[in-house]
Amino acid sequence: IHGVNCTGDVTLGNSVIGDDLATAIANSLNVMLGVYTVDVSSNHMSDRGIAAIISSLDFAFVRSLDFHKTRMKDKSIAALTALISESSNLTNLNLSDTRFSDNFLRILTTALKTTRCPTTNVKTHFSTLTNLSLSNNNIGDHGVINLSLVLPDLAYLTTLTLSWNQIRT
Repeated sequence: IHGVNCTGDVTLGNSVIGDDLATAIANSLNVMLGVYTVDVSSNHMSDRGIAAIISSLDFAFVRSLDFHKTRMKDKSIAALTALISESSNLTNLNLSDTRFSDNFLRILTTALKTTRCPTTNVKTHFSTLTNLSLSNNNIGDHGVINLSLVLPDLAYLTTLTLSWNQIRT
């Protein structure tokens, strides 16, 4: 494990972490205040371990998440979308090489949409993402169409990476 430091950075990338250790780390993260950046890229966790870590994070603090080269499935996608739907500070999200498909991208874009109070029209949630990496996945034309529909809601987005996908037309 590369480090958990007092500035709120959890760097666990390339650490050969499995599900049991991921669950133990998640339990530790539950009691830590102020976790700002999390890197769990390139590990041996399954969906269960990834979901445990995501679910342990406080959405009010997290600013950067790096999940590249992980294999996200239903549980971790559900945990990630729940975090994104509540987050007001997330600026960097790396989901490259996660085997994301059009269906998972549709779920993610739903979480990124701006929501408003029906009676007052005041924003109740909006995305603060500035960097989104979705490269080297299984995203095709339908996924990109869903993403394009939410782009107007991503007012702060400056970098979007979609290279090495299945986008054709």
